[in-house]
Amino acid sequence: MTPRTLRLTQPMMRGEDVLWLQRRLQSGGWPPSVAGLVRAADGLFGPRTAAAVAALQRLLGLAVDGVVGPALWSRLRPDQPAATPPLSPTALAALARPHARFGGGTRWSLGSAGIRLEAGETASGAAEAAAMRRVLAAFAAPIQAAARRHALPVELIAACICTESGGDPLAERHEPGFRSYAATPHRVSVGCMQTLLSTASALLGRGVTAEELRRPDISIEAGAACMAEAASRTLLDPPVVACAYNAGAVRHDPSPGNRWRMLQYPFGTSVHADRFCGFFNAGLGLLRREPALAGGAPAFAALIPGASPEPG
Repeated sequence: MTPRTLRLTQPMMRGEDVLWLQRRLQSGGWPPSVAGLVRAADGLFGPRTAAAVAALQRLLGLAVDGVVGPALWSRLRPDQPAATPPLSPTALAALARPHARFGGGTRWSLGSAGIRLEAGETASGAAEAAAMRRVLAAFAAPIQAAARRHALPVELIAACICTESGGDPLAERHEPGFRSYAATPHRVSVGCMQTLLSTASALLGRGVTAEELRRPDISIEAGAACMAEAASRTLLDPPVVACAYNAGAVRHDPSPGNRWRMLQYPFGTSVHADRFCGFFNAGLGLLRREPALAGGAPAFAALIPGASPEPG
């Protein structure tokens, strides 16, 4: 089990890690002020679980926010070895070897030219490069700030913007069942990074309005926070980042039409990850030629051996 960052969201987070947490809160020898708050270990991170987490943080002298992040996980699971940072030389060397998240599809690797598949190609040409240049220039300040704050390569943020909205800060998508921003914030995505309204509020720790998400700085901060929260599971591997962001988790899709074998929309296809990797590869090449576009923020072009700089 790879722990996620857990928090109270709508809809509620659920899963094996939540169930483990609840049982640990109930039977970890904590006082009733903590253990008594979790009445049922049901695998749903609801208000009582969040209250128990906040009470435990207070007891342990941690920042009290009701969120189970790395600091609290390390206290709850001291026997677990520290994870290798995703952008460390060791982690990048692992991504440089052919690999896949699930079997049955093609394998890929990350090198100086970007993502390369063992079978097939990703379309990456002048159109993708132009889109990445436009996004990196138009949103330079918020992309670079978010990349520094969350230790994310700028190529991932820019590729996400290109794939999700084409760089349109007013983009908005309603999921089936949407009624209003207030009633169904988990069924509407707003802004250039198309973050769900409920997800943005949870990640930023406050109520976020649709109007705010139309501001690139807010949308990019929310989207980057979402990527950073999932980094322990995606390892910042570009196609895995794309699918986790698009589908909300890294899940298996055995469909023959999905060569990545990771769930994404439209179901049963490779469309989303294909487009993301096309933009990513174009951005990596662009930043090899023009590293100043990263503004000194983290970039794969500067981290991958042999990727930077490209001779002029």
